[in-house]
Amino acid sequence: MQPIFSATRDTKEAAALATLGIPIRIDKAIDSKTGREFYTFYLCAKTEEGAMLTSRLRRMYREKQLEAQTPGHPLLWCLVALRNRERLLDLANKGRFVSLVKMKGGQCLLQDSDQGLPGLAGKAVLTKITEMEMAVSLITIGIPLLSISGPQGQRVFYFENYSKPGATGPLSILNVHALLINYRQGLLAASDPEHPLLYCMLALYNRAAIVKAMREQVQMVILQKPRSPKSALVRADASDAAWERAEKHFGM
Repeated sequence: MQPIFSATRDTKEAAALATLGIPIRIDKAIDSKTGREFYTFYLCAKTEEGAMLTSRLRRMYREKQLEAQTPGHPLLWCLVALRNRERLLDLANKGRFVSLVKMKGGQCLLQDSDQGLPGLAGKAVLTKITEMEMAVSLITIGIPLLSISGPQGQRVFYFENYSKPGATGPLSILNVHALLINYRQGLLAASDPEHPLLYCMLALYNRAAIVKAMREQVQMVILQKPRSPKSALVRADASDAAWERAEKHFGM
C-alpha cells in the first residue's frame, strides 16, 4: 500500500511539486543541543484530484526518466527556475559569471562560466525588470539577460527585447513587452494556460510562500486552477485581496 505521505527537506522540490497540485505539510524540529531548526516537507501521495502520483513523479525525476521521456514536463520548468534563482542571486550579489545552457525540453539553465554578461552596448530596445521572480522566469524560457544594475533590494535586470523569427513553444510570442503585458493582464493564463512562464513564476512564488510559512508556521491552502494541475499556495489567513490576486493569476 502506498504511504499517505513522502518526505523531503529540499525546499525547491517541495515548491515545484506544490505548483503541480501536490499538497504539502511543513513540520519544524529543533535540535535540543544546538538549537538549530530543521524543516521537513511531507508530500501527499497524489494531487487533490488524484491525477498524479507523487512517488512516481519523484522517482522518474531522480532517475532522469522524466527528462528523457517528457522533456517539457512542468516539473522540469519549475525546478530549473528555482535553480536559476540561486544562480542569479550569486551573479547579482557575488559577481559570479554565468552562462545559459539549453536543456532538451527548452529550459535554459544558468551555469558557472568564465564569461561576463553581454552588456548594453549596441542594444537599442531593452526590457527592464525589477522583480526577481520575473527576471528568473524570463531567463529560464531563454530571454537573454544583458546586464544588472543597482544595489541589493533595488536591482534592475536588463533584457533584450527578444525577437526570433520562426520560434515555437515559449518564444512563439516574439516580443518580450507583449509577453509581459499579456502576463500582467491575465491574458497569458487565459490564452495559453500551460505556458512555461506561468509555471516558472508560480514555482518561485510558491517557494517564497513556503519560506514565509516555515518562519511563521501558518497553515497553507492549495488553490488549484480547474482542469489544470497548476496550483498556488495561499495562507489560510490571507486577506481577500491576496485571494483575489491568486485567482486573477489563474484567470478564474
